[in-house]
Amino acid sequence: MELNAGVRSSAQQKALDRLYTPYAKSGRVVPLSNDRYHLAGRVIAKLRGRREAALIANDVLIALSAAQVGGCLFTANHRDFELIAKYVEFSWQAV
Repeated sequence: MELNAGVRSSAQQKALDRLYTPYAKSGRVVPLSNDRYHLAGRVIAKLRGRREAALIANDVLIALSAAQVGGCLFTANHRDFELIAKYVEFSWQAV
């Protein structure tokens, strides 16, 4: 979702589709469970009124995806994920 939202041209969309398709076909795309979406709403509600709430909604979903599969999230966006980690238990590492 977040990658598609950042697409600015048809060439970029085609490149993203080429990247996405093999992962989708092999079952390596993580769909969130209903419980995780429910939790995402609760976390975003806790951030309501803060500038971050609207800006990191997608990052909350990414963190919950990592948590759902027991994976470790590697990110250069330490600021947002540090905030999310106050509300969501997930493994992550700043790079």
